[in-house]
Amino acid sequence: MTIQPLPNNPVIEKQLLGVMLYHKVDFEWILTQLSKEMFFEKANQALFDTVIKCYLKYGKVDYNLVVDMATELNLFETIGGDAYLSELFAIASRFGHYRSYAEVVREKYILREIMTFAQSSYTQAASETVSSEELLIDCNKALDRLMNLKVSDDHIYTAPQTMDMVKEDYALRKELHKKEDSVGLQTGIHGLDDHTGGFLPSDLIVIAGRPSMGKTAIAIHMAMTMAKKEKHILFFSLEMSALQLGNRMLLNDSDIPIKAFKEGALLNSEEHLMNESCERIANRSITIADQAALNMFHIRNIALRQHRKVGVDAIFIDYLQLIKAGPDQDNTRHQELSDITKAIKSLAKELNVPIVLLSQLNRNVEARTDKRPMIADLRDSGAIEEDADIVGLLFRKAFYERNEEDKTGEFIIAKYRNGGTGTIRFTHNGAMRRFE
Repeated sequence: MTIQPLPNNPVIEKQLLGVMLYHKVDFEWILTQLSKEMFFEKANQALFDTVIKCYLKYGKVDYNLVVDMATELNLFETIGGDAYLSELFAIASRFGHYRSYAEVVREKYILREIMTFAQSSYTQAASETVSSEELLIDCNKALDRLMNLKVSDDHIYTAPQTMDMVKEDYALRKELHKKEDSVGLQTGIHGLDDHTGGFLPSDLIVIAGRPSMGKTAIAIHMAMTMAKKEKHILFFSLEMSALQLGNRMLLNDSDIPIKAFKEGALLNSEEHLMNESCERIANRSITIADQAALNMFHIRNIALRQHRKVGVDAIFIDYLQLIKAGPDQDNTRHQELSDITKAIKSLAKELNVPIVLLSQLNRNVEARTDKRPMIADLRDSGAIEEDADIVGLLFRKAFYERNEEDKTGEFIIAKYRNGGTGTIRFTHNGAMRRFE
């Protein structure tokens, strides 16, 4: 049997310990989730034990208390001394998502325990030193212990706890209402914001339409609106380059003439407006990933890295059908798209941010007299209807009638998990730069 290395993530262990040592964390929560044995590195086991003993003795944790406690326990060299504590300080200044780190440490520990338990069971069964009944009883006990570790009480709530959360959530909305603010991220399309209250954390919002309906334009408008309110935006552009997307962001923000901009023939006054707009956008937190043929592994890693680096408040992906499939070549494209949408929804929950996913509709629309799209037109796109919290379908009658004077469109809410469906009518300016 090939011996596999035991699962571990020393970088995450360091990040977690650094945050525990140098930032404010909920130690009561940590005590319910972790024990020193869950850390792979011996130095990290000793440091975690020292930090917890500091908290239990003093009710707080800081560098000096940890050094004193480690010295008292004769563990200062074991935990790596000043050099290691300084390294953790540098890490803690960049990373702060300690609950996610704790979940990774715990997950790696459970995987190691499964491997150890499986190896032990294999050895005992092969040697025939115990009966099958005894071995099955031991296996059952071991699996129960591991299952109890995996299924903690952290996401199990009594009725009083649930109602306390309901009241706290309402109190937050009430406070925001007093400030004329919103729990959700505003899109800049007021009818849509009134209908939904804005896009909520962990929501998957799908915006679908046939080509030239304005999917990218409306996504840019939403992203720019959020960025103006100092939100951190991550935009995956699988079709356009960062330069092309930047040009469209500039035109969304400024009133310069499109034709003259494209020809390099702006007047001096118009160039001044362009430069002012460039400076405004440069001061906003918008990050563009424009690599073509990304798969979900790349998208998730880029999102996690960005989340650690500066934070992420909303993610835009343009668009679903351009996301590369995974390594399983036996799946149909329908199944591949289903797996992708489920992974995107999982990422939204993991980062607790709304993700806006653009998608094409199938050609059934073109065969109908009434070209207004329906949710059934998504059926070739995997599990969108099942996984999405909001499905918005874009329709511009003017496109089919070749009417350049008509600047109206419809955002058809075909699915809204937390509310009713409906149609939001909007207007847009030339080249669909802005929406009202």
